[in-house]
Amino acid sequence: MVRRALPLLLVWGLSSCAPSHEVPAPRHVVVITLDTVRADAIGAYGQEKPTTPRIDEMAAEGVLFMDVVSSSPSTLPSHATIFTGKQPFSHGVRSNVGYRLPEENVTLAEVLAEHGWVTRAEVAAPVLAEETGLDQGFGRYRDPHVTGSIMDRIEAIQRLELSRSAEDVTARGLEFLREHAGRPFLLWLHYFDAHKPYDPPEQFAEGLSPYHAEIRRVDHHVGMVLDELEALGLRDRTLVVLTADHGEGQLQHGEQTHSFYVYDSTIRVPLVFWGDGVPQGLRIRSMVRSVDVTPTALALLELPRPAGLQGVSLVPLFHEPGLDLGLVGYGESIESTHAFGSSVLRFVRVGPWKYIHKPEPELYQVVRDPREVRNVVDRRRRMAGVMRKHLAQLVENAEPAPDAGRELDAARLGELRQLGYVAADFDDDSDLLDTLELRDPDPNSHVEELALYTTGWGFIRNKNYDAALENANELMRRLPDSSLGQDLAVSTLIRAGRGDELIEILPAAIERSPDNLGLLDLHAALLVERGKTRRAEQLLRTALSIDPCAVTPRLRLARLLGDLGHEKEQIALLEEAHRICAADPRLDNGLAYCLATATDPVLRDAERALELSRGVVEREGETHPGHLDTLASAYAAREDFERAVAVQREVLALVQGRELPPGVLEEFERHLAAYEKGELAR
Repeated sequence: MVRRALPLLLVWGLSSCAPSHEVPAPRHVVVITLDTVRADAIGAYGQEKPTTPRIDEMAAEGVLFMDVVSSSPSTLPSHATIFTGKQPFSHGVRSNVGYRLPEENVTLAEVLAEHGWVTRAEVAAPVLAEETGLDQGFGRYRDPHVTGSIMDRIEAIQRLELSRSAEDVTARGLEFLREHAGRPFLLWLHYFDAHKPYDPPEQFAEGLSPYHAEIRRVDHHVGMVLDELEALGLRDRTLVVLTADHGEGQLQHGEQTHSFYVYDSTIRVPLVFWGDGVPQGLRIRSMVRSVDVTPTALALLELPRPAGLQGVSLVPLFHEPGLDLGLVGYGESIESTHAFGSSVLRFVRVGPWKYIHKPEPELYQVVRDPREVRNVVDRRRRMAGVMRKHLAQLVENAEPAPDAGRELDAARLGELRQLGYVAADFDDDSDLLDTLELRDPDPNSHVEELALYTTGWGFIRNKNYDAALENANELMRRLPDSSLGQDLAVSTLIRAGRGDELIEILPAAIERSPDNLGLLDLHAALLVERGKTRRAEQLLRTALSIDPCAVTPRLRLARLLGDLGHEKEQIALLEEAHRICAADPRLDNGLAYCLATATDPVLRDAERALELSRGVVEREGETHPGHLDTLASAYAAREDFERAVAVQREVLALVQGRELPPGVLEEFERHLAAYEKGELAR
């Protein structure tokens, strides 16, 4: 991402708790985030199974925080907190779906980049894709959308393999370490393997559950990174921070996975600081928070902290482990708000006490009751009142968060749904997000419904589509006003390829959610397949009236107009996007292709097509066959058929042996045949 200047409100004075100047500040930083890893799945936190020998060694050689609370049981808001030092109600990202980190936030990567660090992110999951805004400050941000070719992505989606493997993340990370060992760097490695669906390699599976085997796999790769730092002679000048975004329910409190509840099964996470400037063998038992990670890293690096951070430096605990920093832990989930219309589920943690704010409140003494099975709210009403006051001070005194909403096109919604995330409606929820007012139903009253939804996705992954539909229908019967059943039914029929059934239920789904771009686009696509182009065009124009820069509906409409012979209107539609929307390679590529292949010579513009196409290839690399196919068509429009043939042969080489959507390979071959004859592709 292009780096922007830091806000003028940056506080340049160093914290009084910065480390001593007797030891030089570390020159390199590696941040490792383990997705969906509970603290108690790690040996250093009491796990008896051999899941994490390398992380355990790391903890023994560094500082291990024994009691760490995350700000969210969902990946995107939790990572936003880790990298901004702000709580969700301040940085603005409240869920995995429908949010983008606003640029008003300053990330750890931005601070380091401003001070000369080379910054790289190797991100494993689409839920943290570049478009979520977490790329702020990173010179290179590799997510599943930019790794490999588009054909790899098509095959991955078909197999429900939407994330990058630990092997890929580590390989790219080690390449970066070797290439940049000579100058200060920040490397973020994100591992997603412990998130469902599990597929651990055999070498890590013996004697372990699939979940623990995936953690063993990730542990192996953490060890590879530490070994490479040693081999490169970087250990003495490198700070390594290892943590997790959230845990996993594992059926505690009836939650199979995560996101909906805020019990410690999904909120308590590991945190280890290791390397230069960090004491060895220190265990800190005081409660700390994921919001403290960035302030602590900046203090160790002797760099200024941006204004407005809500986290604090934990460095004083390095020198006095029993020190009381007066920390108040906070976390939230808005998934029940989206799914059921409940008030936001929040918790606050002070010392040994944890209070969960909901219609039927809960209070736990988590040091004595770590599994949170003894709710003492009725017996300790005064303490519950004290905890509510702490919560009120946090939420009601916070500065309003910048707007973080974003619309998702059908492709992104599909990816998030296939990972089991709820792509719910947001229209009626905004008034609930920033108030402590309670609203029924209590989220715990829908444990059974959440189990239906979660197991439904398990049926989809196992291709048991009839069973998934049974769950969807039962959800719609039980919760007619919720989107859970509808989303599960739509996703099931998509994965099953049962388009005729899908097209029957979509009108009712759209009537219930008229602003859902994914449903509008999906319905239009099915109508086009069945020759009902007029109604499809109406749906796509409706989608663009909601979000003029929605990429997938605009490209689908452009393709439809082209098929109907309306070239002038097609090009005008894409020109409008180029004029009013942020640069997007898909839109620019589509416009370039239309300009290069227009049958009307008046509309054809070879020079502009070539300029646009070259720009896309330069920005995105030469691994996308669709981009190269457009570049070849632009050369052909200039009657440079020699280059057109050479580039088109590159396209066919890229897709050789790949399983492609019907008709794609034939179209690429037809283009090559035309160029070899000195003809334009049509």
